[in-house]
Amino acid sequence: MTASVPGLEAAATATNSAWSARVASFAASRSTAPSTRSVSG
Repeated sequence: MTASVPGLEAAATATNSAWSARVASFAASRSTAPSTRSVSG
């Protein structure tokens, strides 16, 4: 991404960080939660 606008770049970085955190949290909750369904893979 070659955005020349610092604000836009910062917003994109923040969004990516928030998304990564959400995905990590979801993965963690999935792995620690009791298995109520069969997950393959």
